[in-house]
Amino acid sequence: MLTRVPLRFEFPNAASVRVSGSFNDWDQTGLALDRTTDGAWALDLELASGRHEYRLIVDGEWIDVPDATETIENPFGGRNAVLVIGPPS
Repeated sequence: MLTRVPLRFEFPNAASVRVSGSFNDWDQTGLALDRTTDGAWALDLELASGRHEYRLIVDGEWIDVPDATETIENPFGGRNAVLVIGPPS
């Protein structure tokens, strides 16, 4: 069963915002977020139960997720945001 997970980020000066993570095998292209009418960026992910790590790609640069409630250090010197869907796996 998939769960709808809305993502929303404030990057008013960005030309593009994408997300990539364990749910798409860390695809270098990422999934594109759409600019909203108020200048934010949003995307609804459909995720299976479990633990998912992800990062943002803003204007081609991988960045840590601002205000992530849970993060884990990654081997590249940054921090991956963590989403847990359903019971922890």
